[in-house]
Amino acid sequence: MASGTHHDRLILSTTPIAALAAYAIDPAAALPLTASYLLGGLFLSPDLDTPSKPFHRWKGLKAIWLPYQKLCKHRGTSHWLVIGTLGRVLYLGVPLGAIGMLAGIELAGWVQEWRSVLIILIGLELSAWTHLAADGLLFK
Repeated sequence: MASGTHHDRLILSTTPIAALAAYAIDPAAALPLTASYLLGGLFLSPDLDTPSKPFHRWKGLKAIWLPYQKLCKHRGTSHWLVIGTLGRVLYLGVPLGAIGMLAGIELAGWVQEWRSVLIILIGLELSAWTHLAADGLLFK
């Protein structure tokens, strides 16, 4: 299993590849996909289920991930393809969406931009695949 430093180096070194591949497929998708790939690797990693580097990057907000750590055992569902990423997105997104709605922020227009949401989710998932490959879990 790779260390946190190894995961960071891998994400940082593969980000240009993700950017170039995204640009080759659709130049308009390159920035959101690259940003979400980087964000996913450094802040929304499958290792948020432990007191890891990504967990500590949240600084004063890291306490929001403590219930997640209690719910998810290490290398459990948080390390599953697609399910792990969707779980982290929902864990963070549902409360933030509720707070936004209570604050009167209109979220429906943004969510209706399904293509943008899909591009961001793909970037997050690709970073998880990179993480799982480094852990030797991608093809098990």
